[in-house]
Amino acid sequence: MLNKHFQTTQFRRGYEERDVDDFLDEIVAEMRSLIEQRDDYLKQLNDCRASKNQPAVRDGATAAMPPVGRPGDEARLGGLTAKIQDAERAFKAASDRAAKAKADADNAERLAKERIDRAKADAERAEQAAKAAVDSTALNDAQAKLNALNSEVADAEGKLARAREEARTAEERAARARAEADA
Repeated sequence: MLNKHFQTTQFRRGYEERDVDDFLDEIVAEMRSLIEQRDDYLKQLNDCRASKNQPAVRDGATAAMPPVGRPGDEARLGGLTAKIQDAERAFKAASDRAAKAKADADNAERLAKERIDRAKADAERAEQAAKAAVDSTALNDAQAKLNALNSEVADAEGKLARAREEARTAEERAARARAEADA
């Protein structure tokens, strides 16, 4: 459990939440086991002390215990005391690791949320820029088409003016031809 590795997430910064939750569940189970073991050792210690007519030891008071009268009991008591202290140290280490893992997970979640918010803002800005670019492109295309149509209209007006001039000239010739034919 000391060398736990978490999978990184694919779309956001941080660890996979399920992996962190599973790890925290393991720590809680280990802590419960250590507490149960400590309580068992305390019970054994208090049973031993009761058989010697000595007061019971409360949780956390093992360091200030007076020595027991018989040499064999002292060794047994020392072993139990050492086991209780080991269990308490392991419990504290597990608690510290759990707190650190939770803090790391909370920090990773906060950073991921910030990155998501920034990415959303960037996407909105990019969408607006793209829309403006599309609008600008459409406007430029429409302007080019309008210019082309204006040019075609000008050409058509020129051709119409020439056609009117030719029609007027043709009418004048026809009128002269009629006048000559009448004469």
